[in-house]
Amino acid sequence: MTRQYSSTSNATTLASSINSTVTTLTVATGTGTALMGGVTLAGGNVDIFTVALDPDTINEEIVYVTQVSGDTLTISRGQAGTGTPAVSGIAHTSGASIKHVLTSDDLIFFRNNASPVASFAFSGSTSGTTTVQATAVAGTNTLTLPATTNDTLVGKATTDTLTNKTLTSPVIGTISNTGTLTLPTSTDTLVGRATTDTLTNKTLTTPVIASISNSGTITVPTGTGTLALTSGVINNSLLTTAGDTIYRNATVPARLGIGTAGQVLTVNSGATAPEWTTVSTSPIFVGCLAKCSTSIAFTAGTPRTIPFATADVFDTNGFHDPATNNTRITIPTGKTGYYLITGSFFFYSGIEYQIMQFIKNGGSGQTLQTMKNLGSNNASMTGSFTAYLTAGDYIEMTGQINSTTTDTLDAQFGVAYLGA
Repeated sequence: MTRQYSSTSNATTLASSINSTVTTLTVATGTGTALMGGVTLAGGNVDIFTVALDPDTINEEIVYVTQVSGDTLTISRGQAGTGTPAVSGIAHTSGASIKHVLTSDDLIFFRNNASPVASFAFSGSTSGTTTVQATAVAGTNTLTLPATTNDTLVGKATTDTLTNKTLTSPVIGTISNTGTLTLPTSTDTLVGRATTDTLTNKTLTTPVIASISNSGTITVPTGTGTLALTSGVINNSLLTTAGDTIYRNATVPARLGIGTAGQVLTVNSGATAPEWTTVSTSPIFVGCLAKCSTSIAFTAGTPRTIPFATADVFDTNGFHDPATNNTRITIPTGKTGYYLITGSFFFYSGIEYQIMQFIKNGGSGQTLQTMKNLGSNNASMTGSFTAYLTAGDYIEMTGQINSTTTDTLDAQFGVAYLGA
């Protein structure tokens, strides 16, 4: 039987008591694998793994583990002088310690098998053995050592460096780079078929040259002639369609196919190559004009944010929604810049004074502009100014009058994009 060992085995304990003759035991739940320390025992009871039960006590017993199934071990009892081998040992209680050990039996086995022998056999991975011995013995798979006192053997299939050796009629089938070398029968110097060599005073008879070192292609004429390669000449096959354009990529000339009608030639986002771009059809004018025509309650001296729920007069880019957050004009993505902002009031009843304010980003935000009309019996007020707004900003218009009243209000609120 083959003795197996582990340097990473972990000790464990008995899950339940055993008497002196049972041939199976169970260790604590989940510890069987750790006890074996990575060792796998072959089937058929051909391997053994040595453990001690109750080690370092008067009840110590050495057993051989021959099979493992989870936390259940098949054992051979009473080994190494701790009982009758393979028959009986010592009873052990639940919780008894178990650990992998090296015993005197192991050391004796090593000593006996390491003694000088006439021959030493190596078992093959499938069948048969290879024997190394001091004298020539007939037989298959035998390596015979020379009778000299000092020598180094060269294996038939190993890689070795030979010094001062004469090869008589060698047959060389391959070279180290896996290419095949055919030797001439006369004395000569060989040039490798796939190696880089400089040829001097050589005549090439009917050569076929497929490519040159810079990856360009040379077509050799069938008649007598002299070829000249002009630097910078572009292969005609690079262009395939009328209107194609040639540009240089990172290394070589490249083709840019013709675009479609109305496209213009621009540089790509990485600034590495030209590309065709479709001209935007978005409106030249950008802005909106919101409208309010409804009855609104005012509290004297208190600013009132005006809702613009009436359909917009115009809105090119989704600045305003009459239904959701209808007090706001919001700057859309991509439209950061300067804006002309306008607003107007018209009250159907005469009001002593009016104040119109434009607030950015809500009540705690920034007051962009305040306009006042402090005359008496005023019905209308109009104002405009410019401001720089970024995408996501929103502005609201508030109104303030001198009396608490509910009055019909006509108002307009708009923005016009002036540019970035």
